[in-house]
Order: sequence, then structure tokens, then C-alpha cells
Amino acid sequence: MKPGDFLHTAEKLAKSSNESDLRSSVSRSYYAVLLFYRDLIAYRIGLDPENKELGHIVHKVIPEWIGSSELEEAKELSVKINRLKGQRKQADYILTKN
Repeated sequence: MKPGDFLHTAEKLAKSSNESDLRSSVSRSYYAVLLFYRDLIAYRIGLDPENKELGHIVHKVIPEWIGSSELEEAKELSVKINRLKGQRKQADYILTKN
């Protein structure tokens, strides 16, 4: 399975009008992005992207690594990943509408 498979699933779910499908779409989108960049960074620095030791820190370190770049685009990407992370948390854990 590849990170893009999550994106494909997210796109299908996003076409639904069912709230749980829409929430799941947000979650799958986040994981598609997170795992794509996890794999890219891990390969570039010579790590196994599925290393269990990375699993518990990947949500924090991926946006940090990207945001530490000198490139303005990378910093903007880091902000977008963190925003998507917040949306994923809300979709997964905040079940009442405000």
C-alpha cells in the first residue's frame, strides 16, 4: 500500500454527503500527506520509513523538518500540514457540532 492509496480513498469519501464519510475523508487526506513526506524524508536520510521508532514521533517531526527549510514554500507546506493535522483531530475526536 502507498500513501497515495489513502488519498484515493479520501477523494471517494469526499463525494459522500454522509458526515462520517466526510470526516474519514479528512483523516485519510492527512495520512496521505503525512506518510508521503515521511517516506520521502526517511529515504533521503537513509531510514526505513516504517521503523516503529518513527511511528510515535512522525506527527510532530515531519512538519518540523519541512518547516526548518530555508525555502518559503517548505515553510508554507509545514503550516498546511499542521492545519490538516488539526482538521484531522477535529474530524476524528470532536463528534459534536459547535
